[in-house]
Amino acid sequence: MSSRINNSESVDLTMISEAVRTLSSAMSSLKIMIELLIQRVEELKDYIDKLSESIKKTSEEFTERNVEIASQISSIADKLPKDIKLTLDLSIEELSKRFIQVSETQDKILEEISSTKVKLHDGLINIFNEYNELKSEVYALRNSLKEISLLMNELSMKFDREISILNSKVHELELLVTDLSARLSKIECGSRKSK
Repeated sequence: MSSRINNSESVDLTMISEAVRTLSSAMSSLKIMIELLIQRVEELKDYIDKLSESIKKTSEEFTERNVEIASQISSIADKLPKDIKLTLDLSIEELSKRFIQVSETQDKILEEISSTKVKLHDGLINIFNEYNELKSEVYALRNSLKEISLLMNELSMKFDREISILNSKVHELELLVTDLSARLSKIECGSRKSK
């Protein structure tokens, strides 16, 4: 009976141990994947930084060129007849509107790039937090399994001791019953002889 219980406990603990080992292995693989993801995200962040710098530089150059062009057109416009100057003013106004649109578009792109960087950063933090929580749970599970294994071994030893004591007492009872039976037989034989 004791060996049947031990085998059942052993099988259950073996299955749990194997599951924890598999989980630990999966955690190692997950860690490698997270490290690769971090590397890719860092590359993406570098690319985003370069893109932001390029957009800012282009925007600054565009603004400088626009100021230069406006200045040149203004100095030329003063020398032109009024009807041509009016046409030129309308063209400059149209160009200014387009410049404002381009500038607003660049600002939106820069905002989106900044927002993307924040989301990437937050996403990485969330991944790290989830990974660390999962890792802690696996370690806690592994420690619990060790504690359960120790408790099961201790319980099994106590159970074996109790069975041994019980067997010893049963044996003593058997000896007492045998002795009692022998005495009863003697008494019976003695009482038959006296009749």
